[in-house]
Amino acid sequence: MAKGQNTTMLPQYSKADIHLSRAIAKNPGTLARRLTAGKSSEKEKFDAIFAWVASNIRYNFAAYFSSGGSGMPRVKQILKYRSGICVDYAHLMDTLCSLSGITNVSVSGYAKDEIFDVNDSLYLDNHAWNAVKLDGLWYVYDVTWASGQPEYRFTKFSNFIYKLYLRHPPKYKVKKVIVRKFFISYCDDPDQWKVPDTVTYYKQRFWNRLLLSRLQKFRPKVKRYSTQKLDTAFYLCNPETFAVTHFPDDPVWSLVSEKTVRDFEGDSAYYHFHDSLYKVQQRYGRPCGGCDAFLGYDELNKSITLRKESLKFNRRNRFVTMDCEYTIGKLKLAESRNFDDSLAKVTLIDTALAWHERAKGSLYQSFLNIEQDYYLQRSKNGKKADLLYEENNAYSRFVMGEKFNIKVQAKSVKDLQRKTNMTVRGLVRRLGRAKGLSDQEVPNNKVKNTPIKLRELNAKQRYFDSLVGVCDYRIDSLREVFAVALSGLSTGLKDKLLEHDSVFSLFKASTRLRYYMRDNYKKDVVELRKKIERSKSRYMNDLELNVYGPSAKCAELGELLFNMLFQRNDYEEESFKIRSELVRRSQAEPSGLSAYKKRMIDKNRSDLCWFERNAPKLEGLFRMFEQFTARQGNALGLIRIENGVEAKRERYVNKELGRRKKKYRSIILHNTKVVNYGLRLTRKEKRIFLKKLRDERREAARNK
Repeated sequence: MAKGQNTTMLPQYSKADIHLSRAIAKNPGTLARRLTAGKSSEKEKFDAIFAWVASNIRYNFAAYFSSGGSGMPRVKQILKYRSGICVDYAHLMDTLCSLSGITNVSVSGYAKDEIFDVNDSLYLDNHAWNAVKLDGLWYVYDVTWASGQPEYRFTKFSNFIYKLYLRHPPKYKVKKVIVRKFFISYCDDPDQWKVPDTVTYYKQRFWNRLLLSRLQKFRPKVKRYSTQKLDTAFYLCNPETFAVTHFPDDPVWSLVSEKTVRDFEGDSAYYHFHDSLYKVQQRYGRPCGGCDAFLGYDELNKSITLRKESLKFNRRNRFVTMDCEYTIGKLKLAESRNFDDSLAKVTLIDTALAWHERAKGSLYQSFLNIEQDYYLQRSKNGKKADLLYEENNAYSRFVMGEKFNIKVQAKSVKDLQRKTNMTVRGLVRRLGRAKGLSDQEVPNNKVKNTPIKLRELNAKQRYFDSLVGVCDYRIDSLREVFAVALSGLSTGLKDKLLEHDSVFSLFKASTRLRYYMRDNYKKDVVELRKKIERSKSRYMNDLELNVYGPSAKCAELGELLFNMLFQRNDYEEESFKIRSELVRRSQAEPSGLSAYKKRMIDKNRSDLCWFERNAPKLEGLFRMFEQFTARQGNALGLIRIENGVEAKRERYVNKELGRRKKKYRSIILHNTKVVNYGLRLTRKEKRIFLKKLRDERREAARNK
């Protein structure tokens, strides 16, 4: 179908066109004349009508949610109450356009709502819109959606609570804790022991934590709203764009090339679709020979054509088929009343009976299809919830696993603290022993020196001195590496603590979407869940790299350092004993022994001073690990909240599916009564005619 004129302008209307008194608007003829007064072109007239209907008629949710559906649209009732559902909007546009000399047609078909997902099977049409012919070209538009689409929003109080929750994210302060110093300072600085050692870590502010804990217990309420506001996105739409969300029972009214029901159901453009595309669409009018031909048909041929094309497009939808079949039956019955010829009359009555029987069969098939549709939709809805539960259970296991790992790391830090305290106590005891070593050894000439014994003592001294030297070198190296690892662990832990809330805040955004009835098949939720998965992978890698690795390294380095200190001290004591023996044997000066003892004490004090300066850092790390464990618990709470909201969404959708099923069953029941009444009426008319025919023949026989 060739493209026609490109209409990019928006509807042209004045405020006077949409603000008319109720006295003028209560009568369709008066309303049409007032709206089109002073306007010459068809498009100007149509724009005024479109703007008034979209701005003044509100959607009637009571009729939409009623179990029996709505009756036939009546224009005066629509104008009186200024409300209606899609068929009422479409019928009102037909009436006003007809009174204004504009060709306008109501179109019934399929519209993708919030429950629809790509590749869903369509079992019935659920919407009505219009096609209009302006200046020889056909356009499609939806005045119902142009009057304001329904959306899910928080109630006013819930919105206030949620905004309060967003305005007060978790806030943390730097907490300082005074760590008890050693009873005696072993550092060279005499004032060092007067300065208290403090450790810093992040702790959530009390009032902030209290406020958030209260707000998280509140469960927001969501309602379905429809704002009365003219939306030009659905005014004279581009047929290709319009066909992503709307498709008629008779494909000719789509104004696009041939398209099957599977094309419409599986159109991936709907998944990527965004309302902004309606804003920038190129609005094309198109010539449509099939549309013009359809208008030339009488009511019988229109019903026959619609039935044929709707079955060809979607055989699962038997509602429209039933309506056409019943209409054809009525028309055939009415046509039979114009015939006096008995054969033609009976043939038409039998034809009417056959069409009514077909309508009854279509109603039964519609009942089966409704059951199938309800089963499939409910099953799909359950799978959506299960999909989220599976994902969040995996995230919960991940968080619990990380929480366990954090506790393990905290325990390793606590063990390191305990070993540090044990090492300090051992060094203090060793310092006491070193001070108690006697350096007053004097040469004893009575001791007999042999070359072998002297060589053995000198060799031992050199051996232990070399071991002490190696230990001193390794201790210095381990101190440096341990200090770097400790600093890196502290930095990495602080960074991950600050990053933690930003990573798991994505669950808050996901929960909000579920409040708005979005599920795991919708694009915005899918994209957000992808971000959560990427954040999880990055978060896990960072924890391994910046927390778990350095923590294990600190524990390993601490163990090596403590063992090396005790080994060096043992070697020094052995070396001191050998030096004392050499002094006693007159092979060394007593002053060298005193110098070695002083060096031992200085090293011991240096070790204690190093521990005095670095031990408090372990307390800070332990406090940060405790905070990390608490935040992991908060993350589990966010996941549980999202699961609860998803359960609520699932219940709401199941309730809506049940309501629709009840509504369509009620419609089928009503239509069954109508069809059965038509059958009884047709059979009665046939009986009356046949009885009359028999009576006439008997009378004719008697007269002979």
